[in-house]
Amino acid sequence: MGIFFPSEPDYFPNERKTGFQRYAQVLERDWKRFFLVDLLTLATLIPFAAGVILAIATSSVLVLIPACVIGGIIAGPGMACMYDCILRSLRDNRDDWWHNYKKAFKQNLGASLLPGVILCLFLGFVVFAGAMMWWSELPITAGTVAIMAVSLLIVTMVFTIWWPQIVLFSQKPTLQLKNCLLFFIRYLVPTLKAAAVLFRFALVSRGSPLALTK
Repeated sequence: MGIFFPSEPDYFPNERKTGFQRYAQVLERDWKRFFLVDLLTLATLIPFAAGVILAIATSSVLVLIPACVIGGIIAGPGMACMYDCILRSLRDNRDDWWHNYKKAFKQNLGASLLPGVILCLFLGFVVFAGAMMWWSELPITAGTVAIMAVSLLIVTMVFTIWWPQIVLFSQKPTLQLKNCLLFFIRYLVPTLKAAAVLFRFALVSRGSPLALTK
């Protein structure tokens, strides 16, 4: 897939495609706005990352918890705005990206705080625990690694469904989590696949939509 030029000889920008080709079409068309929104999303994650690094450096959970809470309050709206940008592009919204970003920030500010805090608390404790185990004199057991891997998978599956709900619907968090559970039951395999793709996003480019091009 090309970003700066069409990847297919028969590529027609005005022809709406389906499946992964639709993703490729949208990415080739809107890669600039994706890139700019990605930079803003990474900027909102800086306080969280700095707090976790400080907590690891001081080996202090008392530093980690407030750092994750404050980081989540800042990062939550940024994550919601990133999802809003992607969904608007999939709907062929051609409005100015900065105008849409500001609108998404205002609309999703309140609803994105709780999931942002929960996500950052979980990730913060995973990174903190991983660092402590890495420096531990005792060997890391396979059971511990398995528990952390399963926990990451479950949380990834939850947030794969939760973030789009925040952007698309005005619902209570309890109802959104109930929707996540019902979605898992009905579409377990597709949800696992989506979680695997999100893992690749995180590993390759820290959540950027451009990750699938690599």
